[in-house]
Amino acid sequence: MSLDIYLNCEHCGTEIFSSNYTHNVTPMWSKAGCYQALYESEDKRAEEIVTALEAAVRNMADNPQEYITLNPPNGWGSYETALPWLREFLNECKRHPKAIIGVSR
Repeated sequence: MSLDIYLNCEHCGTEIFSSNYTHNVTPMWSKAGCYQALYESEDKRAEEIVTALEAAVRNMADNPQEYITLNPPNGWGSYETALPWLREFLNECKRHPKAIIGVSR
């Protein structure tokens, strides 16, 4: 199971970005303060969640040990892959600030 997240063109609805990541790191997303930005952003504009994503990336990057301890025991997902995934999504939101977010969980 995973979080599937999309950025769609604000004009025509064409998908311009999509990615997914395992639900197993939701404790990390919650601790970092971006759970809502990721899971409850359906139909928002990308620019609306940039601040939360920036804070989460900064917090995770500055405090790796706090997040490494939240690595799922089953090995699906990890701090080492969650942070780059979050950075990539943040960068896409900045690149397409007017894009409309789609979420599937």
